[in-house]
Amino acid sequence: MGPSPSVGDGALMLLIGDDMIYYWWHRLAHTEPFLSNFHRAHHEPRYTSMRVAYRNSFLYFLFIPTIWISTVLI
Repeated sequence: MGPSPSVGDGALMLLIGDDMIYYWWHRLAHTEPFLSNFHRAHHEPRYTSMRVAYRNSFLYFLFIPTIWISTVLI
């Protein structure tokens, strides 16, 4: 067997995996009507700021898979 992955390797894989899951979740929120209803407030303003970037429905955040994966890992 080869060398086992280090903690740094695991953290890097977790960060990349988390980012990919959130990316596809965000794409899905733009294409699925059910999720789009929760995500719409994020795109309504005419300008973007940090406050607007995180403006979504509570249910949108509740359904994000990475929140539940991180909770299990902690």
